[in-house]
Amino acid sequence: MHTCQRLLIIVLLTIFHINYSNLYAKDAKKWNFNLSVGGEFNKGNVNNIGLKSNAEIERNDSLLSFNSRCKFIYQKEDDEETNKGIDAGIKLDLFQYNRWSPFWATEFVTNKYKGYDYLISALTGVKLKIYQRQDTCDYSISAAFVFDNVDYTPDQSELDDKNYRISIRPKIKQRIGQVLTIKQLFFYQPSILNFSDFNLKSLTNLDCKISNHFFISLSFDYDYRSKTPTEEYKNNDFATEIALKVKF
Repeated sequence: MHTCQRLLIIVLLTIFHINYSNLYAKDAKKWNFNLSVGGEFNKGNVNNIGLKSNAEIERNDSLLSFNSRCKFIYQKEDDEETNKGIDAGIKLDLFQYNRWSPFWATEFVTNKYKGYDYLISALTGVKLKIYQRQDTCDYSISAAFVFDNVDYTPDQSELDDKNYRISIRPKIKQRIGQVLTIKQLFFYQPSILNFSDFNLKSLTNLDCKISNHFFISLSFDYDYRSKTPTEEYKNNDFATEIALKVKF
């Protein structure tokens, strides 16, 4: 069993152990679980086609929105490892249906092929709801303060291991008909210490409903870093993924 598979099992068992009794006994309809597995095409610092698995837990009510996610990547070609990483995070929104909603989040990324032994981000900010209709659409924009703590893979990197950023994030979520939902997120994150140091990220996701619990998911992710750990790393990373998703 690969290391990533073992980590996936540990994380899922931990999450279910902490929350299982309360989830179904008290607030079953407020919690959602998503599991997916699929294929991914990468271009940039990683160039290959491989498998990816993802687990996500969500809770939504008038007071609190909670999201916990963990994505595992492990890919080999000709018995040689070509990609390995974890992308995990937790986010809490307070009064999510109000016009203004404060939130807190933390994220963890590790992928030596993109130059990170680890990247830990902590952020807090506020979301402005532009327009929302339950189960139909959600348009919003948010602003946050971000603290990054990074351990870069190359020892010769001249980048600081700590950084402070501003994050601006518009979001569009729209259901089309009865089976298709489109979600688009865009992040602009300049460093407060040096505005020429900035990150751009675009996340596009299409979910096509097959049944009450099964979906076909198609996603397009784009990452741009104006500064990389060394010149050996590329500024752009692209990922296209198609997966079977189970929601319950």
